[in-house]
Amino acid sequence: MSLALAAVASTVASLALTSAVRSYDTQWAASLAPNSRVELPAGTYPGPWRLASGVHLAAAPGTVLQSGTGADATLTLSGDAHIEGLTIEVAPGGYGIRVGRGKAKLTRIHLAAGQPSKAAVYVAHAEVVISGGQIDGFTDYGVLAERATRVAISGTSIRSVRAGVATVFSPTDVEGCTLVGPFSEAAIALLHAPKARLTRNILSSVKTMGIKLTTSTATLSQNRVSGARGDAQGLEGSSLYALDSTLTLTADQLGDPGTGSQGPVVYLVHSTARLDGVRVEGASESLVYVAGKSTLTASNSELRGAPVGLAVEEGSIASEAGFRFVDVTRHVVSLPR
Repeated sequence: MSLALAAVASTVASLALTSAVRSYDTQWAASLAPNSRVELPAGTYPGPWRLASGVHLAAAPGTVLQSGTGADATLTLSGDAHIEGLTIEVAPGGYGIRVGRGKAKLTRIHLAAGQPSKAAVYVAHAEVVISGGQIDGFTDYGVLAERATRVAISGTSIRSVRAGVATVFSPTDVEGCTLVGPFSEAAIALLHAPKARLTRNILSSVKTMGIKLTTSTATLSQNRVSGARGDAQGLEGSSLYALDSTLTLTADQLGDPGTGSQGPVVYLVHSTARLDGVRVEGASESLVYVAGKSTLTASNSELRGAPVGLAVEEGSIASEAGFRFVDVTRHVVSLPR
């Protein structure tokens, strides 16, 4: 059979499958052959679903997959898959989508958690690409990844409880996303990320922390982080916190004008950071705290609106060079360890 005839046959089979199905339920999902393509008509369907490798499912607007009773995950992808336009109820106490291996593309997906749950999307030892989606409700994590081969999220709105995006030992790319808190851990929390790129994201009302990096290498560009407050004792409340990490920032805006966070807006511990064209503003004490033998360099950057611009512990390296100070009482304060 020629490639053209094979393509026609595949399309006809897909249309026949769609027109013949009366109930898109758990058994139907399990019966799909690998590499099937399904045009799912609008409706509300019972889950959970487990799909074979290579399934491409495109849902009509208004299509909802229900979580089902006692499900660990509403939708489980056991191999390569592409899911488009589907609204998914996150399983109470579990997950919305669980990616086990291969590569999953999630396009214009809406994940809604009506009850407390672990994560809207969970991926381990696999790759996930999320674009143009929405995550909201009572889920601890919007996207949670452990030892993923790659996590790429773009153009997605995320509202969750502990963290919008949390990855462990996973290359991570977050671009053009909107994350709205309050988050009890951080809007974006990366642990042992060998390579991370955070670009043009808006993180607001983050409360505890905006971006938290631990033993990670990250490049940040044009992000806007606001609403870090911390607690009454001045703990946390940072727009950016880095521990044992290496990072570069370009044209990011961190902090809130006129409403200072309790903690430093930028807090570096055992880290190396480079700031280029970055604005840091609004702290009740210091804008940038450099500790634990950290190194900070800057160019064309601005520190604005705080009693102290740079608080530098003994053994760390940072200076006024590369900064403009606006409404800052003391530019640099040296502190003992």
